[in-house]
Amino acid sequence: MCRQYQTTWQRELLLYTGLIAAAVAARLLLQDLPNVSPVAALALFSGFYFRSWILAASAPLLVMLASDAWIGSYDWGLMLLVYGALVLPVSMRGTLRKNLASPTWHRPVLSVAACTLASSVVFFLVTNFGAWLSFAEIYPRSWEGLLTCYARGLPFYRDYTLIGDAIFTSLLFGGYALHVQILPGSLLVGAEAKVPARR
Repeated sequence: MCRQYQTTWQRELLLYTGLIAAAVAARLLLQDLPNVSPVAALALFSGFYFRSWILAASAPLLVMLASDAWIGSYDWGLMLLVYGALVLPVSMRGTLRKNLASPTWHRPVLSVAACTLASSVVFFLVTNFGAWLSFAEIYPRSWEGLLTCYARGLPFYRDYTLIGDAIFTSLLFGGYALHVQILPGSLLVGAEAKVPARR
């Protein structure tokens, strides 16, 4: 029992480290594309996969801290909102684990798609609100200023954030499902085989 726990923990730690390293590298490589980043997808997958909520939440935070140390920091208030918005997808772990246990294919796919959309919308709303608060010289502290801020952010959300989140989430969850189908039991830790069985 002790050896099995140790092996499980080592496997989990190895995946945790690998995901963080890959996400940092991807964020640095894609820094010229606004808001195209694997961090929200990583938060969703970490919440689904890792047993510890703290471990899951720390993954996107470590990616942001490590990559921002290279890219550069910005307004602290806005940074806190960005980091917070990128950790929130971890809280969807219960929904993902429940729906990805379905024996049919459509329920897991719809669940991942819905959580991806929800997390990207939350990020858009929170971070643009933060931008409105942080840049009073650009956006007046009024409803008109707030709406202007959201309107200017929409093209970035539509063309970059949402598409990037969808691609990275598909890669993570699709890769996990494929791996479990090919090598059953090889990656089952916190998620405990929450992938659909084929009919």
